[in-house]
Amino acid sequence: MTEEKASLVADLRRQYRLADHGNLHLVTVDALDRSQLRSAAKGFRRDQPIAVVNEGLLLYLSATEIVAMARNIRDLLIEFDGVWITPDFSLNRT
Repeated sequence: MTEEKASLVADLRRQYRLADHGNLHLVTVDALDRSQLRSAAKGFRRDQPIAVVNEGLLLYLSATEIVAMARNIRDLLIEFDGVWITPDFSLNRT
């Protein structure tokens, strides 16, 4: 999926003549693994906010896993400032 998204971004940049400012990083990580998140953030500037985006993930995680992932992302956002964007959050758990 990440490769497809990168290809789509490249196509959109070409089609609309959008500059690549080097600040979009599409990285696949296991958000339950704090070290993978930290590794993905290497090279980020602490004076610029980040956005952590996921899709199609939370509905497949247990409540315990969601809490662990949220803590990992929170820790990253405390360090770098920014936002977490997730379109698939649901409060209905069975």
